[in-house]
Amino acid sequence: MSSVQKKISFRPEDCIQCHGCQMACSMWRNTKAGIQFREIIPVWEPDDTLGVRLKTRSRACMHCENPLCVPACPAGAIHKRPQDGIVIVDEKLCSGCGACVEACPFHIPQIGEDKKMKKCDLCYSQDTTQGGGAPPCVRACPTGALVYEIQS
Repeated sequence: MSSVQKKISFRPEDCIQCHGCQMACSMWRNTKAGIQFREIIPVWEPDDTLGVRLKTRSRACMHCENPLCVPACPAGAIHKRPQDGIVIVDEKLCSGCGACVEACPFHIPQIGEDKKMKKCDLCYSQDTTQGGGAPPCVRACPTGALVYEIQS
């Protein structure tokens, strides 16, 4: 396993649902319609004081410590980088079978129009985080609800 783990934490209490992170990700990655590496989801939940309360959930790859998508891939297209814990996919090897989607308890991987798996790679492939800088989604968040973390 990696001695370093990079990830993005979400603080729902700070999110104002502006969707700036989603827009920054989509624009930076130039993703096709229907593919979202980060999604902000409004959820109405019961509340004893107000009756209901609007909460926010963020949905994106969590770069799990032991990602179930990795062993599920029959093509060996997914791996966890030992130097930083980022879970990445080699689209050249991906067969688009969807086994990773089924294996992920959060169903984060998506199959694109090109029949290849798509998911957040913390913008490693876009060369935005090489010097330790935060990915565009984190930089776009006006309230600091997304936090780029590098844990050792």
